[in-house]
Amino acid sequence: MPNINYIASAGTGKTHSLVYNLIQKVIDEDISLKDVLILTFTEKAAAEIKDRISKEIIKRLSKPGTDNRQKIKLHKQIVFLSSSFTGTFHSVFLRILKKFPHISGIDNSYRIIDNLQPFLIDMFDRFIQRDLEQNPEEWEEIVNLFEGKPFRLFKIFSSMYIQRLKLVKEQINNNDLDTIKKEIKTLKKEIEIWIDTLVDRYPEILEYPVFFHTPIHQLKKQIENPSSLKIGDRLIKKQLKNASQKEKEYFQKFVKPVLTDGSFLKIERKIVETGKKLSILAKDYNGKVILRKFYQFLEFVEKFKKEEKLIDFNDILEKTASLIENRSIREQLKSSFRYIFVDEFQDTDVVQAEILKKISSNNLYIFGDPKQCIYTWRDADLNVYFSFLKEMKFEDRFLQINHRSSKGLVDFFNRLLSSQNFLSHIDNKFKKSVASNYLSDREEIKLFQIKSENICIDKEADLTAYLITKITSEGYSFKDITILFYRNKDLQFFREHLLRKGIPVSGTSDNNLFKTREVQTVINIFKVIHNSDDRLSILNVLKSPLLMVEDKEIFDRKDSLFSFDYPLINLIKNIISKKHSLSLEQIIDLIYEKTDILQRFALMKNGKMAVKNLEKLRNIAYRLCREGFSLYHFISYVETGYEREAETVEENSVQLLTMHRSKGLQNKVVIIPLISKEPARIELRDIHVINNRPAINITTAVSREIHIYENRLKEEIRAENERLFYVAVTRAKEKLFFVSSGRKNNKNSFMNILSSVTIPTEEIEHPEEITVKQKIPTDKILRNIEEIEKLENKGKKVLLDRKPEKFVSVSKLMDKSNEHEGKGGETAVYVGILTHSVLENINLNDFCLEEAKAVAQHLSSNIPENIRETVLSQVIKLLNRYQNSHIDRELKNAKILFKEFPFVIKENGRFVEGRIDLIYQKKNTIYVMDFKTNRYETEEEKKKILKQYEKQKDYYLKAVSKLFPDKEIVFRLGLLWKGEVI
Repeated sequence: MPNINYIASAGTGKTHSLVYNLIQKVIDEDISLKDVLILTFTEKAAAEIKDRISKEIIKRLSKPGTDNRQKIKLHKQIVFLSSSFTGTFHSVFLRILKKFPHISGIDNSYRIIDNLQPFLIDMFDRFIQRDLEQNPEEWEEIVNLFEGKPFRLFKIFSSMYIQRLKLVKEQINNNDLDTIKKEIKTLKKEIEIWIDTLVDRYPEILEYPVFFHTPIHQLKKQIENPSSLKIGDRLIKKQLKNASQKEKEYFQKFVKPVLTDGSFLKIERKIVETGKKLSILAKDYNGKVILRKFYQFLEFVEKFKKEEKLIDFNDILEKTASLIENRSIREQLKSSFRYIFVDEFQDTDVVQAEILKKISSNNLYIFGDPKQCIYTWRDADLNVYFSFLKEMKFEDRFLQINHRSSKGLVDFFNRLLSSQNFLSHIDNKFKKSVASNYLSDREEIKLFQIKSENICIDKEADLTAYLITKITSEGYSFKDITILFYRNKDLQFFREHLLRKGIPVSGTSDNNLFKTREVQTVINIFKVIHNSDDRLSILNVLKSPLLMVEDKEIFDRKDSLFSFDYPLINLIKNIISKKHSLSLEQIIDLIYEKTDILQRFALMKNGKMAVKNLEKLRNIAYRLCREGFSLYHFISYVETGYEREAETVEENSVQLLTMHRSKGLQNKVVIIPLISKEPARIELRDIHVINNRPAINITTAVSREIHIYENRLKEEIRAENERLFYVAVTRAKEKLFFVSSGRKNNKNSFMNILSSVTIPTEEIEHPEEITVKQKIPTDKILRNIEEIEKLENKGKKVLLDRKPEKFVSVSKLMDKSNEHEGKGGETAVYVGILTHSVLENINLNDFCLEEAKAVAQHLSSNIPENIRETVLSQVIKLLNRYQNSHIDRELKNAKILFKEFPFVIKENGRFVEGRIDLIYQKKNTIYVMDFKTNRYETEEEKKKILKQYEKQKDYYLKAVSKLFPDKEIVFRLGLLWKGEVI
């Protein structure tokens, strides 16, 4: 039997086909779900496949003509489903590792590091503390490389750690480094001799440094640190631009003749050649120094993980690959799985593919679409996909019917795929046309082009709001609309803009309740209660927002972590002493009632949602407790990650998603704005793995391969953006709208892709002036009238007895006259917004007026065009007044703790929200400062301003006192109009 490759374009029923083929195998052949391996990439997809299998079995059981033998067999499959090898690569491979603990070394006592970053930070701190004492000379060299910024080294180490499976380990010893050092020293001496020769023989050409690509004095300085040496093919410029007349005359007389002088050319060539050799050798040396230290760090981490019985996701893959090197186990796995089904195969990485090769035997059913490979940043590799197909000799089968989108949309997708320049890196056999079986009389595709010189995000948001109101007036609900973005930053801007327009929106960043910071904190407390020797969970609790213990204090007590005298630690000890007599429900109640966890997380950004998530966790714990779950069972349940929906959203709301998050979803209407923006810029991160070797990119150690790689990276990003565009447009079922502004389209923009096909276009002059009145349903009008009548009949008592809003802002609790600072309506509001944004984005310890003006200019693009110039002018006036003002002097030597700090305070059954502009410290006093742009001239007017903000002051002090209960806290107003601190 050949391996089967199902090529499944978007919307062609990939999951349905996988489940159908699987059940058919169960019915037609003597196999059960226990004999099948089903792999996918996310917990959500695994849960969906299990759900689909269950529904398909139930459907087959009720199908007329199903005989008793088949019914018995199908009934058994429902029982086998929960224990089947169906799940993510990592979850299934971990089960396999634990099945052979005597060889893999992994048993049930091992725990997964599900949050790698804090773990690596802790490991890095421990490693430096130990290694700095043992190898001070090595660290002196590294510190010089990073100019005293060790966090940059951590970023490189953490990146290499995450990508370590790609690396071919190099043995780097001190002898090798000493040899390179000697070569560097020799080359430095050689180039210095040649430069001195040039200076002695041709002193006249040194008169003007402008004649040189790199002036000689700079060149000599760079040689001292040769990894930063910048040297081209020539030392002297062949022609001058923007030179003075005197410089031109001097150039003609003294410099131009040497350009053809054989002796000079020989010296120049020697300097250039030696300089290039020196630069490459120095970069190579620096790279090896860093790599040597990384492998020492890696050894340190691996030893710690083994001692603490910890494992991360890459370990699972690496150890599984190692496990199946054992022939007996490999053959056992081969015989265990009659068939292997893999979903979303285009997202596999090289290690996953190699494992599949070794445990399969012409029994692979893979389902994928290279056009939808959009996770290369998570190691998905299209080259792996294509080479796997070639090597394993697959028989291709095409899913040819799109069940998701209307005929008009499918025709558009087909035209896009047939375009010569679109997805040219993918073979045509994967871009075959498909048909649609979805008929709709409401289908529509259109581009809305705003007439403007530049891209205007606010205008595009206005037009999107107009489109939403127009679509909903045609019978669609808000929930039928999805808006897709390349960047999360743009999503947040649209979210705020649409909310101001009264349009309900929703959108989450992760969508997994158990991955949120607040819930993870509770789970870590659970893990410590369950196992008081769990050092990693103890560490996570100590560093959580509930305690925020400093690293030094943790390191000082590393041998007795429970010696900390904190109320939370004492509570955990108390619960541990009687945990066997407490139910899961009682444990979580004690944590919520005896700590300030709800209030503490309410103080954080998105505090409202954090509180809801914590309440949701408690409800889940209550439910599972009634089902007989113990603390241990609950922790195990949490680690499967099946509980989704981290955010409670309004049921009928417009969904805002990034394009990457939209994979696997669909909706009746899809709007894609900002298609003329550059979707991604080339960013050379600190480290890239190229051909199994690290290419390090730091100021003083740029790998020789990095510049070659930059061109390849550009091409890869361009290709992935095209695939991302395909994923985005194929989410639409009936209507697909694009929104664009600006005359010029960036080279790699989605607009350029769209220009390869013809679609209807509508030009819009002033989108902000377009309004559409929504038709309000009659029953809603009647309900409103009834409510008004009730209020009129019951009078003020009804208003007093009404339950207060659960969440209310500080500004709402203040007098309405206080909500906007000063007079001037919309302009004054935007002056306040822009001023606060500038102060948030600059260094207040060292205020620079020019920098502040530049930031203001940059951020002003978000202000409506009709008032932008006026607002910017007023903000710059305030910044001029800020320089050398009382506020400026106050903050110069202050320790800035927080900027734009959000908080929520629980009060009388509701949560009061606010945002503090600045929290800073001087000596042992904490200061809370709120910036105000109110205009005032007299003392009377100033006193009025102070009185307005008395209530705000009370809430701010109450919020900050929770963070710093043992400190003196002082509230101050920073009055920007005159630069005063009150």
